[in-house]
Amino acid sequence: MFNNLEIQPKGASVVYWIHKPEHTDMFTQGYIGITKRKARSRWREHYIKAEVRPDLKICKALKKHDDLVFDIIL
Repeated sequence: MFNNLEIQPKGASVVYWIHKPEHTDMFTQGYIGITKRKARSRWREHYIKAEVRPDLKICKALKKHDDLVFDIIL
């Protein structure tokens, strides 16, 4: 699930949090990332990378859980 409208000026970075719906603490649960790419594109890239790099923790989580949430934090 991709939360938040994509309001990101060109060249601006965003901080995002990928987590399970029941997670409440972004510092101890889920995955925090930073990107200059469009947030929606980065969300898709994580899913594509899950097929190519199944050894990465985030990729394992994406393949295991189908209810993960992608929140833009900043």
